[in-house]
Amino acid sequence: MEEPPLIPAPVILDYRGDLWVFPSASDAQDWAEPVDARNGEFTAYDREGRLLSVSWDARRVYLGPGEESPEHRAALAAGLRHFLESCGDPLARQPDVPLDDLVTAASDLFMAKPRARWSGGMGALRWAQRLLGGRRRG
Repeated sequence: MEEPPLIPAPVILDYRGDLWVFPSASDAQDWAEPVDARNGEFTAYDREGRLLSVSWDARRVYLGPGEESPEHRAALAAGLRHFLESCGDPLARQPDVPLDDLVTAASDLFMAKPRARWSGGMGALRWAQRLLGGRRRG
């Protein structure tokens, strides 16, 4: 597997408002599908708000540095706030939260150990309800 250039982690993939947070660019590359990259289905950011370059071949996606300075901090912060709001995280409603804190909160939601996510009988239901903002269906 080709290791991507040094990119500040975590890496965030924004699938048209549906955010996925990965501990490294390599993990994001392994998860992303070439067809999605080809169709422009997602935007990739580093933790500082730099837009990452996205390329692909028939088998995999490649991420690389896209800009020298973080020109997309506002877009990333808006996406993170929307994600955190949908998860019921009160941090999303606080106006002066630094981007780094928003990234950390979103990362914590994604990178929690699976046992913590699914433990204890109704763990899966509780996790799903948190992701749905506490709303029940049905």
